[in-house]
Amino acid sequence: MESQSAKIPIFGVKASTFKGKALFFLIYYSFLALLDYIYCREVILSEDLALNLFELADQWIIPDLRDKCEQFLAHNLTEENHEKLKIFAQNFSASLLMKKAINFKV
Repeated sequence: MESQSAKIPIFGVKASTFKGKALFFLIYYSFLALLDYIYCREVILSEDLALNLFELADQWIIPDLRDKCEQFLAHNLTEENHEKLKIFAQNFSASLLMKKAINFKV
């Protein structure tokens, strides 16, 4: 059993005791953000939201949202996340993100 509440980076929401609930909230807010983007053409991204929205945009063939998320991730590479994002870019053929992650200087 997981302890402590996990903080979801989206909208400062706190999930209760289980990681499963944190994952549910992340998916829920990702879907809401997707709907916002579809109807309003705007979204405020965080790293986790950009990763989830990228996957949703890739699955639902929304290239402008996919590109926006990829650009956000590419411009927000850090020492802590560049390896994870390089793997993500490989898995989803995200060429801009892959190029930036490979050339990232630690």
